[in-house]
Amino acid sequence: MQSIRMKALNFLHCSIYYTYTENTGCSSLSKEFAEEYRQLRRMKGEDLEELTLEELKHLERTLDVGLRRVFERKEQQIIERLNGLQQKGMQLLETNKKLTEKMEEMCMAEKQAVTDHPEDARNDDRWPFL
Repeated sequence: MQSIRMKALNFLHCSIYYTYTENTGCSSLSKEFAEEYRQLRRMKGEDLEELTLEELKHLERTLDVGLRRVFERKEQQIIERLNGLQQKGMQLLETNKKLTEKMEEMCMAEKQAVTDHPEDARNDDRWPFL
């Protein structure tokens, strides 16, 4: 049982085909269009009943090649994404290292200021937090 969406798509494809063939007086183009449409339906797994064993094997090989290309492209995108994330992770580690060093420097400077001038530190508004 076809879903409403599939029925609508089939109707749309048929409408386009019939409109195309009616509006063009060129039978060779309409035959070519019909054959391409038939091939598309077969690649989607539809209208396979009338195919011979050899035609089914050819369709299977065609789909295998296409599926391999899809897997290769997907693998390439995953590798690119992983490389990008790895680079971003390295940048974040470097940024974290620099911020940690800066915090340590600031803490050392604060401690030095407190030991150099303890009376000024007690009058400072930040005194309880030093």
